[in-house]
Amino acid sequence: MGLLHGVDDCGDSRAKQHSRRSCRKDYLKVFVSSAMGDEGSHAWLKFRAELTESLRSSSVFEPFAVEEHGSVLRSKSYYLTKIEEADIVVSVVYSTLRPGTENEIRHAVKLKKPLLFVQVGKYSDGGVDRIRSYLHGYDYCTTYQKASFDDLPDLVVRWLEDDLITVFRGRVREIQTGDVSGVGVHDSGAAALPTEVLEAFGESTAALSVLYGCESGEMDFASLGHEVPNPYLRPLGTVIVAWLVDGRPFDLDMFNQTMELAMKDSGCSDEVLRHRHCALSAVIQGDFGIALSEIDQACVAMSDRDSWVYGNLLIDRRNIGFALNNGVGLADGAQNSGMEIALAATSEIEQMKRPLMFPLATKFKFDAYADLRKSQENAKTRRPGSVAYDNRIDRSLRNVATAAFVSAMYGSITSLLQTRVVLAEILLGYAEVYRQPRYAYEGLRLLLLAGASDAFRKYKEALSDSVHNELASNADEMWDAVKRCPEKARPRAVCVFAEECAGYLSNEAFDEVAGFLTADIGCFGKCREQWWKALDAVKLRVAPAKLFPAMTEAISGGKYLSAHSLGDIIRCSDLTSVALEDAAPFIDALRDHQSNLLQKGMPLVALGVVEKAFDVDVLDGELLRTSMEAGNLEAVEYQLAKKEIDDDALAKTYLKTLRNQVRINDNPGCHVTFGNNVVPPLIKLIRENGECIFDNEDCAIVGDIARRAISYKGALSTIDNALSVIFELGCTCGSSADPAWVEAIGQLEDARPGAAFYDDPLDCYPEDAWRCRVGALRIAFGLEGPGNFLAMGVMFQELSCAAEVVYSESFARLIECGRVDDERKEFSRAIARLICANSERQVRCLSVKCLSSCARRWGADMFREELYRLVNDPSEEVRCCLLEVCKRQGLGDRHLEHELKMLLATDANWFVRWHAERSKEGDL
Repeated sequence: MGLLHGVDDCGDSRAKQHSRRSCRKDYLKVFVSSAMGDEGSHAWLKFRAELTESLRSSSVFEPFAVEEHGSVLRSKSYYLTKIEEADIVVSVVYSTLRPGTENEIRHAVKLKKPLLFVQVGKYSDGGVDRIRSYLHGYDYCTTYQKASFDDLPDLVVRWLEDDLITVFRGRVREIQTGDVSGVGVHDSGAAALPTEVLEAFGESTAALSVLYGCESGEMDFASLGHEVPNPYLRPLGTVIVAWLVDGRPFDLDMFNQTMELAMKDSGCSDEVLRHRHCALSAVIQGDFGIALSEIDQACVAMSDRDSWVYGNLLIDRRNIGFALNNGVGLADGAQNSGMEIALAATSEIEQMKRPLMFPLATKFKFDAYADLRKSQENAKTRRPGSVAYDNRIDRSLRNVATAAFVSAMYGSITSLLQTRVVLAEILLGYAEVYRQPRYAYEGLRLLLLAGASDAFRKYKEALSDSVHNELASNADEMWDAVKRCPEKARPRAVCVFAEECAGYLSNEAFDEVAGFLTADIGCFGKCREQWWKALDAVKLRVAPAKLFPAMTEAISGGKYLSAHSLGDIIRCSDLTSVALEDAAPFIDALRDHQSNLLQKGMPLVALGVVEKAFDVDVLDGELLRTSMEAGNLEAVEYQLAKKEIDDDALAKTYLKTLRNQVRINDNPGCHVTFGNNVVPPLIKLIRENGECIFDNEDCAIVGDIARRAISYKGALSTIDNALSVIFELGCTCGSSADPAWVEAIGQLEDARPGAAFYDDPLDCYPEDAWRCRVGALRIAFGLEGPGNFLAMGVMFQELSCAAEVVYSESFARLIECGRVDDERKEFSRAIARLICANSERQVRCLSVKCLSSCARRWGADMFREELYRLVNDPSEEVRCCLLEVCKRQGLGDRHLEHELKMLLATDANWFVRWHAERSKEGDL
């Protein structure tokens, strides 16, 4: 059945007029998108009727209004189909963006439909602000804001007609001159260059493609099929690409004459371009004061204050103002600070009626991203493990280069600086598509060169181990990029780089990083937390006495938002190597500011470490007495650091804390994460002391936790840690375990408890992980044999990631404590190999424990091949785990452990090498 259309009245003149117009093919179809139901005092249907009539009153437009049509199709599908048929989309919102309207807007943008977006009123919700910002990223979308609905229908028609005139004139100019134009329907100023200008960059357009080994030999412009007669801009293109990739500064003044010749038909006055070029040259040389002066002169020379060129100048002025914040780089006698300049420019930008994006540069950047998205979509459909190659990366890189060229030609500072980030993101995207770690490395290096340290961290965390190895091999080169990044962004970039890559640096490069971090801490005022994390990352490689002066200054000046990282630095540093007189200023600073430090999150145990190392009193007597009376976990750990508490009291505190955490989470929908994870130290105490450290009260606490697990109401992931403690008790105590514990474990079922809470979105603990945990508990307490559990290991690769983790931990411990008999040795060896071959980093870390347990039970020779393979594992975390096992002689074969440590002593990570070298001192 076809679409069924209907109107209010067959005889209605409006319907007849609509019917007559629908027969014509030369109208532009306009889709009207807005809310339907009344919003406050505003009647949407009345406004839509007025807008529809105004559009029909023109001789150009034919509107599509939903209320005039009906369909047997689903309404959403029907509306989206009509958007596909439309030539233009007009969207009007008031104070709230409704889901249907947002879907229509996003669908129109996806289809690249010219879109006119009008926001009525000054007040709106976050959805309206978000969609408006989203539309500003597309040069075929225009946004307006109007105080009221008065005369809005007629204004919409006038705006559309004005845009049609602009597009018509731009197209005529393209036909007449052969221009490559980035003009969108909203651009009021010229933004086109003759194709001959872009062709004049010659081979430099393909320089990025050649550099990254992906040149396809194609050209993007109308010159296909013939040679460029005079590539006079190629030298300029070459130095721009060199600056883009390596940050090499160049003097733009050398190219003034050629640029003036090329830009004679650009639509910008010679005076404006001259000042913009001088400003850009100053920024490339690092002189932001001169750049600001030249931009101000360019603004004065602008005659059209409503053009994108003027708006682009304001954006440059704002960003340079931020770079000059606090007066740095400003000329003597300057009246305004950098922040005042930036805020003034921002205020003027907000009053601009037109979008301020650079249309031509935006066009080429958009095309570069468009090719990347197509490659990513194609990559999703290819066979797993296969690698696809096409020429889209070549086109993307050519578009990036061209965007940089046109940005330089127009003197757009912000656009040229952003091009480096665009290039980085293009390379990172294609690294995933083509599985090329080198592209990812280059993308990360460019982000550091651009000073985009937050983006660097975000992308690095999401990348594979193979990319991390690429970083390890080229860490010194990355440091060179950090040293050349914009001066204002350099302190944060150094901190982030040190935190992520300090372990891979050569001694010379590391000394430079450490010197930068400790020489002048005043430059880290806007990245204080990152600075403390950077010190935490380098602490093992720097003598504490060298860090103390910088930390003392920071503590005395209150330069910390949180003192947690300071506590980590103190706890993990070798303070015994520092003389008391060298540490005295640092100790005094801790003593004077201890109250504020503790409020900011520094753990008491850090003060205990200092007191123990230097035999001094730091913690105030009143604070100490209050903490001891509270008897909380921090007070106990403080006593532990000073060796003033025995294992029994420590275990009791850990158990009580664990029970409280379980009780808090034993509620539907409750998923609280605690800062203190008492499970690892508690398991360590159990292994060292056995059940004897528990008195009757402690045993009752364990029994209470076990009984809660039977009908647990919270997210199962919140009780798994507690069950791992009970599992350790079963492995350690064996037949001597408390009968109450055994009874509770026997009542646990394979199915998850609390069936009503299966759909808890916070519970990411799958059912197969629960089955692994329960099966391991039954074996540990002697309630069943290991047969069923080992059978699950045969299908190890079919388990969920959470289940793989639980299974690997449990398998290693069950082998170690003898719950798996010798007859199942070969079976267990096969499972251990499956765990070693897993793709998940966390699981491979646990595979080291599995191999250690098997090696000590049945001999390390059986697993020599797997152990040597782990030496070259792409993850440094896995290699660290292997080193730790070798250091504590966890394989039961000193010769093999020595060989593995010799290999690990050549690791790319300095910290792995350092631990390996130190551990070899006590070897054969």
